[in-house]
Amino acid sequence: MQLDFFAPPPPSASLPLRVASLPDIGELIGKIGDDQQWNARTLSEVLGLWVALYDDFVSVLNEPINYARQWIKPGGTFFDEASPQARKHYKQEFDALSDARKLFKSVSYELYVERMKTLFAQAKKPFAEQGASEDELEYVDEFFNEVFQRPGPHDLDKRLPQLLSDLLHEYLNRPAPENQ
Repeated sequence: MQLDFFAPPPPSASLPLRVASLPDIGELIGKIGDDQQWNARTLSEVLGLWVALYDDFVSVLNEPINYARQWIKPGGTFFDEASPQARKHYKQEFDALSDARKLFKSVSYELYVERMKTLFAQAKKPFAEQGASEDELEYVDEFFNEVFQRPGPHDLDKRLPQLLSDLLHEYLNRPAPENQ
């Protein structure tokens, strides 16, 4: 009896196992930048940055995740022809890529929001020093957020410190609500 018959097949005879590369977390942090870099950006650049971060570090993982899913999900394109070893590999690949996508999304969001909060705090500082209440400062945040979510064309080309200074001035000079 020939014992070679029970030996595992050579690596070249097994299914090709693709390993997806992950984006670099250091590059992500570098692209987000620090507070000083954000002070030099326009609102348009900051809004575009979020899209670029998502495209370069989060959605780029969707294709390899979907590829791995085809090997491990019953009914997937490659599921029926996959060996248990291949399914195990792609399950690990799927889990690692999914975790990485969550990590990159979380880091992007947290650092991006941290920069925004720092900018908002810097802009509100003179108002806070004049004795503004916590509620008033929270309303300023909501006012700033509204402009960042629905900017006017005239706001897009302003550097962030100037924009926030203008917005604070606009907020302080707005007419008082009638129902107070």
